[in-house]
Amino acid sequence: MADIRRGLVWLDAEHQDKYLPQMINWEALGGISFKKGCYTGQEVVARAHFRGQVKKRLWRGSVNSTETLSSGTGVKDDNDRSVGEIVTSCVNENGASEFLAVINTKAINNQLPLSINGHSVELASLPYEVERLDPEQLALTISGQ
Repeated sequence: MADIRRGLVWLDAEHQDKYLPQMINWEALGGISFKKGCYTGQEVVARAHFRGQVKKRLWRGSVNSTETLSSGTGVKDDNDRSVGEIVTSCVNENGASEFLAVINTKAINNQLPLSINGHSVELASLPYEVERLDPEQLALTISGQ
């Protein structure tokens, strides 16, 4: 529950190769460096960063349902089209299901009504801004330099 409220998602083998780091907000958390090192997939990640082509992001939300939403459960728009999917969820102390889901930014920006398994989605804020951050600059800011 605490990680969901912090906007932090843990991935396992089920999620392997499914999301770019930016889709799960690693860029916003300073977890990606575009200035050093090489790693498998770096070209794809960097291209998405520099061209601003990430069309899905991690969002936090809840539905008024006691069911734990399984990973991969679809998030639908008002036309019943899939616009995202649950990554993780749990039932909170009030009996609602809180979740983190990767959702198409167009659906969010257009403020479309969203639903999961017929339940209306209520989006919640994340405790961090979803924007492009330079990890080296972020580290300097945090350390007070």
